[in-house]
Amino acid sequence: MGGRQPAEGEVESVLGQEVTHGYVANGDVSLHFVHCGDPRGPLVLCLHGFPSFWYTWKHQLRFFASRGYHVVAPDLRGYSWSGKPADVAAY
Repeated sequence: MGGRQPAEGEVESVLGQEVTHGYVANGDVSLHFVHCGDPRGPLVLCLHGFPSFWYTWKHQLRFFASRGYHVVAPDLRGYSWSGKPADVAAY
């Protein structure tokens, strides 16, 4: 996990588990996420709290991916590489 913004589709190894970075547009905000595991497997969605980001789930990413799940961990609005609205009221 480095200090630069990862590119769409960039693969990174986290605790020996390969995760792929992605982005999705949500209105005027772009949301960053990582995913790993079997894309055909059951979905596990990991949502972080304040003040964390996707990396909070590093151990769970590896655990569930190794058991055939498709694991997705987004950076919620305003966190890490996700877009940050200019107006506080937009949160």
